[in-house]
Amino acid sequence: MAYINSLVGAYSNIYLNFNLTKKDNSVGKNFPENINIFNSPKPSSPIVYSLDNRSTNVSNEEIDQKLKLYISYVSQVVDTLDFPNKIKGKSLSEQYRTLNEVSALIDGFNLEK
Repeated sequence: MAYINSLVGAYSNIYLNFNLTKKDNSVGKNFPENINIFNSPKPSSPIVYSLDNRSTNVSNEEIDQKLKLYISYVSQVVDTLDFPNKIKGKSLSEQYRTLNEVSALIDGFNLEK
């Protein structure tokens, strides 16, 4: 049950981030576009598929591998954002510099589009 709850929480956060970083949102208008692509439904689909599989007690090695890859991407993004040291209390220009670092990182990901 904890695994399912974790997947639901992850999907909720991705959905929220996707909506916040859209270009037509006042918050997202200054975000690099690939950050929104990273949060979009297709690249984050391994979370939904894993949730479906786990809740129906189905095993799918391909989806499990895609989930592990997506989790590794999320981990790299979180490490690059380094919220306590690069975002919190920093100027907007420093925060945008960090977002551009994340953007460059995402460019190297093999995302499903």
